[in-house]
Amino acid sequence: MSGVFFAPLELSGDNEVINGRITEMLQQSSIAVVLIDQDLVPFPQGSRYDLVGIDNRRAAYVLTMYLVDRGCKRVVFVGFLSASSYRRRIPRSSLARSRTAARSLSTLT
Repeated sequence: MSGVFFAPLELSGDNEVINGRITEMLQQSSIAVVLIDQDLVPFPQGSRYDLVGIDNRRAAYVLTMYLVDRGCKRVVFVGFLSASSYRRRIPRSSLARSRTAARSLSTLT
């Protein structure tokens, strides 16, 4: 095997340690690593690995505008608020609004 695509763990309590061990073992075995979706270190730092990802804010904007252009009046995002990548992708004020919306949605069931 010449290389691997690796999606770093997010929701594990020891995700930083586990991700570091995995990438270190791959590097020691001379296996190239390309990260998927997120880096191993927080922005603006960068690890030594190549990264393939998506511009989530731009994608959310394009999707939202698509829905608005088709007459949608109220657009809601539903996701896991505990995911570290989710927390990095949205501003704190949006996160607060999202938590409030998530609580409101939970009362509907």
